[in-house]
Amino acid sequence: MDITVVLCALSLMSVTVRSLSDPQRDPCPDDLFPVCGEDNKTYRNECELEKAGVDIAHEGECARVCKCPKNLRPVCGENGITYNNECLAECEGVMQYENGPC
Repeated sequence: MDITVVLCALSLMSVTVRSLSDPQRDPCPDDLFPVCGEDNKTYRNECELEKAGVDIAHEGECARVCKCPKNLRPVCGENGITYNNECLAECEGVMQYENGPC
């Protein structure tokens, strides 16, 4: 009877230790080394990516995915580049532009 109690206690301790070291629960460092996941989401670092259960696509931030209409309404960006429409200019980070080509 005593051996059964000891074995049960050891089993419980083993399960507790495993759950305490679960990488899903451990906090990740606050380091900023961005990685892009296969879900096209940028994670702060590889630890955050692994914690989310996502595979890495590449190091660095993910490319922005812009869905712009294909209408032709040229705008001239503050950088002197003509964009086919406002959406495409904004997708490239250009927030100031004038209507019409450069």
